[in-house]
This record gives sequence, C-alpha cells and structure tokens, in this order.
Amino acid sequence: MGRRMLTAALAGLGLIGLASAPAAWAQPDPFDDYEQGQRGNPQDAPLAGGDAGVIVESGALTLGFAGVFAFTRSAGEGLEGDERIETTFFTRLSPSIGWMVFDRVEFSFSPGLAWRRVQRGEDETTTERALLLRGGVRYQAPIDTRLLGFVGAELGGYVGGSERPLPESQNGRAVDEATDTSGFTAAFELGLGVVLDPRTVLDLGLTVDVLTGSETIASQDASLASSLVHTGLRLGLRFFF
Repeated sequence: MGRRMLTAALAGLGLIGLASAPAAWAQPDPFDDYEQGQRGNPQDAPLAGGDAGVIVESGALTLGFAGVFAFTRSAGEGLEGDERIETTFFTRLSPSIGWMVFDRVEFSFSPGLAWRRVQRGEDETTTERALLLRGGVRYQAPIDTRLLGFVGAELGGYVGGSERPLPESQNGRAVDEATDTSGFTAAFELGLGVVLDPRTVLDLGLTVDVLTGSETIASQDASLASSLVHTGLRLGLRFFF
C-alpha cells in the first residue's frame, strides 16, 4: 500500500514538471536582455541619429532650396558724386547641392537669384536683379530627435542689371538706360532645422547677406559704387541621400 502511494506521488510530480517546462523555457534569458541593452533598440534611435546623426553623416549628398526675405539697408553712389542711403525690400531664392565631407560638416554650391527695389530720384523706383554664384560650408549638429542646429557661411560673386534715368530727356520724356552690376557677395547664416523624417529637414533661421560692387553706365562712361547689407528670414527645405 505504501509503495503504491509513493509511486503515485512521484508520477504526479513528474506530470507537474512536464506541464511547467514549456513555461520555463518561454521565460526570457536575462543575458539576452543585457546584450540587447548594450546594442540599443533600433526603434528608440533618434531621427537625428546617434553620435553624428543619420542625416548628417559623412558621405551624404544634399539637395535643397531656400528663400531669404528682408527689408534691407543699401548705399549707392549717384552720377553727381552724392551718396544715397535707403531702406528697401530684398528677396533671394537659391537652390543648392552639397556633400557631407565630414560628420556634421557640409560643403555646398549654390546659384541664386536676387531682387531688390532701388530708389531713383524723388518719385521713381526700379528693380535691380542679380545672379549669384556661391560656395559655402555649414556645420550642423543634432539637438534632440527633432531638431538640428546649424551655422554656415557662403562666399562668391554676382552679376546683374538695373535701370537709371538719363540726365537728358527726349521730346520732354525721361529716358531710362539699362545698367550692368557686378561684385562680391557673402552670406552668414544661423538657425534650426526641423527634422521631418530621417532624410528631410525644414530650415528656419536668420541670414546676413552682403553685396558690394559697382554699377556701370555705358552712356556716361561711369562706374558707380554700391553696397548692400541686410538681415533676413531664411526658410528652406533640404533632402539628404
């Protein structure tokens, strides 16, 4: 009798052990949890990415488009030798192509078009247009998962044209003459990039544009100095590949 009871008890313990074995096998291995913690969870990785950032790593190519809008202060020389200082509206539109030569450091080339209103006389204004060609460098670094900070500078030149009224009139009517402009240009920028996704950034910032050069008037055989400095609002979009 005692032997049968002992056998039954042992058999019951064996069944309980078999029933609980799958549950024990299903328990996570603490060593696996430790290794996963060392590697990090890819789903938790920030969009701006690790140390240098997914979108600011060396070797990446960039394509962008930006606009700058501002009221600006300019100075121009008159035909009589006088200097006119005025405040006027300035617009610049610039596509760009760039290459991340190092982590967070981008070299870029940017053509652009610029317009500004110029006062000619008491009640006459005209529009000055220019083509800009600039090369630049930009440093950018992740602030958190959705923001990048950036600072940069560009250097280059510009060519363009405008109009000036001639001193003489024809048949009592004022006549405007087309003029040529050219010179040196630079820009300095500071701002934030909003990370829309790991390959797309919306730029918001401030830009200081400097243009200094001359305006040539063929009929007067004259070259008049001109300069422009302005701080404007920059709005742009960049794509990383």
